Amino acid sequence: MRPDLKDLAGNPVHARDWGAEFMNEEFALRRLEFLNTWDPFDTPDDPETDSATTERSDEGDSAEIQHRKIASPLVAHPIVRLEFSRDVLPQDVARAVYFQDRVTREKFPVEVNLEERQTAKAQGWFRVEPISALPPNRSFLLIVDRLDAPKTGETLPHLRIVQAGSTFPLTVRRIVGLNQPSAGAFVRVTTNHTIDPNPENFRFIEIQPAVKNLRFEPGEYTLDVRGDFNTAIRYRVSLKAGLKSTAFDLDTDSVWTVRFRPKRPAIILTAPAIFQPASARPIRHVFRHVNTQQLEWKVARIPRERIPEVYNRVREFAEVMEEENEGETLRARHPETGEYKYQDTEPLIPALALATVASGTVEASGGGTLPDP
Repeated sequence: MRPDLKDLAGNPVHARDWGAEFMNEEFALRRLEFLNTWDPFDTPDDPETDSATTERSDEGDSAEIQHRKIASPLVAHPIVRLEFSRDVLPQDVARAVYFQDRVTREKFPVEVNLEERQTAKAQGWFRVEPISALPPNRSFLLIVDRLDAPKTGETLPHLRIVQAGSTFPLTVRRIVGLNQPSAGAFVRVTTNHTIDPNPENFRFIEIQPAVKNLRFEPGEYTLDVRGDFNTAIRYRVSLKAGLKSTAFDLDTDSVWTVRFRPKRPAIILTAPAIFQPASARPIRHVFRHVNTQQLEWKVARIPRERIPEVYNRVREFAEVMEEENEGETLRARHPETGEYKYQDTEPLIPALALATVASGTVEASGGGTLPDP
């Protein structure tokens, strides 16, 4: 405010004691997002929808509400981020928000998870999740009931109903034998829920013929089984009923036969880049290669002004291919192994017409153990 400002009556206005608050929107649920959903690759084959539950779920406002389907996979402990246009109390959110069984109308209350930076005072956003695990084989709605904003005295003007999805029991999506250039041979189990990492849980996994030095490396939706596998034979991998996940147990045995393909051709760099003074001699850079023919290597000088261009092209090596699936654009995977497919690229030195300053050849490499650098 300007110094010496006066109001309409000619009285001086003291800037330190003056203030105004403007609201440009009504009290509303501004954003709703499910944070821990499955990868789209692992969703059911039949994305059935049911329009009967969509009434009052879209009020025509500008809120960013994540649209899901009744058949969208839902984990047992979904975490949902809610953002409001007014500050609300966490205890009021815990009372007003709940999951509801679409058929039986049974309610499943939620708890509010405050981050370290959040207090128990009224604020604009929260994360909620059901207090107890949602049971499997049921469809759920997420309901945001009427809610009060204590500071303004406003009430959320309407009930919000969102299709949350359906819970599915622990399902084995795929078991494959992988023979990767660096990691070697191992078995990867892909499931729709995270396998419980308790070592006692792995007694429900059997491999025939027996494999020495077995060890299990659980991921979010994968379980890698490593050991002394013989890539020349087939293995029978059995997951027994009772195998536990962080959501549900496996209710029936799942038996798969796996085999190992030869390692794919690969050139493996020990580091994505090396840095050393330009005056240093000689320049050393180590790489490994597997299942390749004789290789020719080149070193090129990059003019300073072309470094951003070269850097952008180098990033192509890490770009995953995309594919269309029922109108959705997904990251492409190998149909048998489930591994991501990467964009094809080209030798960049000739493509960018860079000046070669050194070159040489490396003898062909087989597909067994990695050769010494």
